[in-house]
Amino acid sequence: MVKYRQIKRDASRFTTTCHKAASTLTNGAPIGQIPQGKERIMKINRLAKKYLPLLLSFSLLLAFLPMTAAAADQRHWAADAADTLNGVYGDGIFSASESFVTVDAARELVTRTLGYPPGYEPIDGYLGHGTLLTRLQAAQIAYELYGLGANLSAGPFTDTDNPAVVTLRSLGVVAGHIDGSFRPSDPVSKAELAVIFYRTLSKVGGTGNMLLEHAKPGAFGYNELMYLATRSALQYDADPGEALATASIGVSNDEERIYYQGKKEIWNAWSARLGNLPPQTPRTVTWTVYDQVPAVTVLDAALQIVAEDRAALDNDGLDGLFSDVPADSYFYDGIMYLLNNGLVVGNGRGQFAPNAGLSRSELAALLVRMNKIDVSKPADATVTDIVYDHWSYNLVTNVIALGYMDYTDGHNFSPLAQVTRQEAFQAVYKSYGKYADEAVSLSVLDRFTDKADIKESCRAAAAYFVSAGVVRGNAEGNLDPEGLITRGQLGVFLARVMNGPDTSKMHDYSKDVREVLE
Repeated sequence: MVKYRQIKRDASRFTTTCHKAASTLTNGAPIGQIPQGKERIMKINRLAKKYLPLLLSFSLLLAFLPMTAAAADQRHWAADAADTLNGVYGDGIFSASESFVTVDAARELVTRTLGYPPGYEPIDGYLGHGTLLTRLQAAQIAYELYGLGANLSAGPFTDTDNPAVVTLRSLGVVAGHIDGSFRPSDPVSKAELAVIFYRTLSKVGGTGNMLLEHAKPGAFGYNELMYLATRSALQYDADPGEALATASIGVSNDEERIYYQGKKEIWNAWSARLGNLPPQTPRTVTWTVYDQVPAVTVLDAALQIVAEDRAALDNDGLDGLFSDVPADSYFYDGIMYLLNNGLVVGNGRGQFAPNAGLSRSELAALLVRMNKIDVSKPADATVTDIVYDHWSYNLVTNVIALGYMDYTDGHNFSPLAQVTRQEAFQAVYKSYGKYADEAVSLSVLDRFTDKADIKESCRAAAAYFVSAGVVRGNAEGNLDPEGLITRGQLGVFLARVMNGPDTSKMHDYSKDVREVLE
């Protein structure tokens, strides 16, 4: 509206100027030249009146087109983060808004979305109603709720060495400002808070909405439940809120003690399972509750038994969900992302075996989960080397029927054969996103010294993922297409494909650019 008024004023001034010019020329020119000058000026006035509406319309079109295009194409830098979080937690509390977050709103987010118990205080230094949440407090909340272990490898900022902030910096969650500061006292917007939680979520394990539906990443007791589940001590379909047993009160050694009836065998099975897992460290896991409560839930039990198991082990290396996936490994983020999306569960012994190879049947299972394929029935495809009642039969026949994978020889699928890197590229390329071959330039493969080893059928897939920055090759300039892909490498690869570019990262640098220009 402002631009329209300005254009209208400019048009009015233009018309007035034309009239003044006409008046000046006709009144001030020599008498003999007045008729000719007057006729010329009158012609100018006629042209101005004729084309002025057209010029005005064209100017308005130029003024409004950029705004319309921007409104249609521009997406907020934190929109992906907010959408992802709301998809995981379901409450819709996260948003891509530039308004500041109050401490009260942050408390509501923690208690409602992440399921923390009433009265839990996640924020230090609460000053009262309406207090704005600071960047330091936001970092501390993410650090604590998602159970991040301290990682100080990136070093402190110039204005804070808080372990939570430095850990988030080391993990790539926060970037700070170009002058090396973090500005811990600055308020944090809803968009920034969503991005902090979104990036932190990728550092922890989870099951999304597939398994343990009531236990979300970051929720109260979540890590303990997953600690048991990844070790096959707790079924993934368990309800954390389910009562573990009905209690009755007895007296022993002059103390009132709760004895659990009905499901005590569940507790004993958990203890026995954890006691037999590697490393074979001698320990006894027992549980005694002295508080008189009517019932104990699965979550209550998980919190206690995991605490005792870890204390008995006295080994920080087993505090993670997978004992062989340390937080500083290059494949940690990828494996945790797949776990968070319900694609992997480990080997049932609290390990993931990231350096082991991947079988063709396991790859078929991943493709099915990635694409949410209904495999309740086998597809119309003949497979001669897998028996009908084998766990992978329905999976394999469906991925063959969909064209995601093919036979190795005749109608044999070779389910136990190890998957090569180029085979993984090809299968994911065909299944995820339905990419078009003609959109890929094969010239990007020229940079690799072993490009001749890439099978013709896999070239488009390899070229696409190289172009997209998903696959980079090694330091020697080789793509190693015929090398066997490990479970850890596949975790990194699939996470990059599924996660796509993190558009929220752009915001870190947009602020820095403005600072430089100013």
